[in-house]
Amino acid sequence: METTITQQELQEAISAAIADPLVQDLQVTLQSGYVSVIGTRQRLNDASKTDALSFRLDLSVSNGQLIASVSDAQIDNTPLDQARVDNWNQTIANRLSKIGQRNENSTLQSISVTPEIVTMTWNVVRQ
Repeated sequence: METTITQQELQEAISAAIADPLVQDLQVTLQSGYVSVIGTRQRLNDASKTDALSFRLDLSVSNGQLIASVSDAQIDNTPLDQARVDNWNQTIANRLSKIGQRNENSTLQSISVTPEIVTMTWNVVRQ
């Protein structure tokens, strides 16, 4: 079984996974094989100023589970701390799995990212 996730659905899922009220204008761009994410983040000490946020998101499959790998995550050219990136990896993977998995008895076989769409291929076990 195949499910697809549009750029808009992906953008909403990533925004929700990041769950940072200071992050605004998040833009997701589908590339061949990965996702590019940019946005702005308001400064805590001065809401009138924002910093550029950017990262690369790679999606893969391991043992039937979706793996999200955020890399090159930066706010205003300063790398984000690894604990935050690890949290984003987990929450992004969880949200995308919930969008794509239409059947409880299914395991993810593969995922592909094209400039048009994200496609998840599932193996469904009939009981």
